[in-house]
Amino acid sequence: MLIVAGRSRRLDSRISRSQGATRELGQILRRQQHWMFDAASLEQPTMTDTPRFVPAKVYLAWWEAISERLAQNPSDKGTSILLWQLDAIGRSNDATRLVAMRNDAGTSSLRYVLASFPDDQFDWENGAIDFARTAFLTLDADLLIHDLVKVTGIPERD
Repeated sequence: MLIVAGRSRRLDSRISRSQGATRELGQILRRQQHWMFDAASLEQPTMTDTPRFVPAKVYLAWWEAISERLAQNPSDKGTSILLWQLDAIGRSNDATRLVAMRNDAGTSSLRYVLASFPDDQFDWENGAIDFARTAFLTLDADLLIHDLVKVTGIPERD
C-alpha cells in the first residue's frame, strides 16, 4: 500500500466512494417525497387504504404455530422475523400486547425481557385482523399471508 501525504490511496478511494454514496442518497431522499409524513398520518397507521382481513381465529393459530416453532428452534431467524411481523400486525389491531417480564432464566444480563401475548380482551372467536393495518412496519400483506400458510400449513380461511 502506497502512503501519500499521510493517507493511503485505498483510504482516499473509500472516502471518495462514501462521499459519492452520501450525495446520491441525499438526492434520492429529496426526490422521494413519500418518505415525508405529517402528524395526521400517525392517527390512522395503514399501509394501504384497502383492508386485508383474516379471521382472528386463523391469525391466532398462525401466531401459536410460529411461536411454537420458534420455541423449538430459538436461533431460527426466519421464524423470529415471521413472529415479529405477526406481533406488529397484532399490536396495530389491538389483538396482541407487549409485556415486560422478569428474566428469571438468566440467559442474558437483562433483568427484563419483552414478550408478546394475544390480548384476552380481543374477540378471537368473531373478530378479524387487518394485515394491511400496521403502525410498526411496511409489508406486503398477501406475501406474508402466503408465507404463513406455507410455513404453518394452516389455511387462510377457517
